[in-house]
Amino acid sequence: EKIMGSVGSSLFTVFIMISCLGTVNGVAISCCRGMYTMSCRGQGICPEKFSKLGKNQSVSLLSCLYGFGCMLLMLLVWYLAMHGVWIFKYLGSMDEIVCAIIYGVYITMYIYIIKNFKDCNVFTRYVMPIIAIIGSVFFVICGTGLYQLIFTQDTSSLIAFLVFMGLFILLMFPCIFFYKEENSIKLVDDDEE
Repeated sequence: EKIMGSVGSSLFTVFIMISCLGTVNGVAISCCRGMYTMSCRGQGICPEKFSKLGKNQSVSLLSCLYGFGCMLLMLLVWYLAMHGVWIFKYLGSMDEIVCAIIYGVYITMYIYIIKNFKDCNVFTRYVMPIIAIIGSVFFVICGTGLYQLIFTQDTSSLIAFLVFMGLFILLMFPCIFFYKEENSIKLVDDDEE
């Protein structure tokens, strides 16, 4: 506060609030549309029910209820993490872990740009994606706890990452039973026509 003063620190807080509200808005919208979007492609649990729209609706009510349930589940996980309950005590830094996973996915996107964007100039096709890959790798190393393990021999962040990934895999495993490859192939064929 001494560096920025009271006005600067208040402005900084307002910007953080706007950023957080934007993130919450995006999460709420994606949670509500998630099951509907998959169901429209013939994927997921009971696609015929989750893709059904009511009169004057652009999103399935059932999909919204499912998304609301997901948000309540994450609220419970956050509550358990903040109160140090059982294995959830390791998830106090979930935000860093999720960002690390997202930046890991970004690396594949940057590699795709380098391989396929042949009409771009050298700076756009190679230089910028390589800089972005370096930044993403650094973020992934820090967010997964590898940085802390290497430089301070602290394993708490790495344990948090492994616990998060274990819970993530456990929650995502049942999804393979609802994946219908023939529906995906059908969509690809429709797009090619």
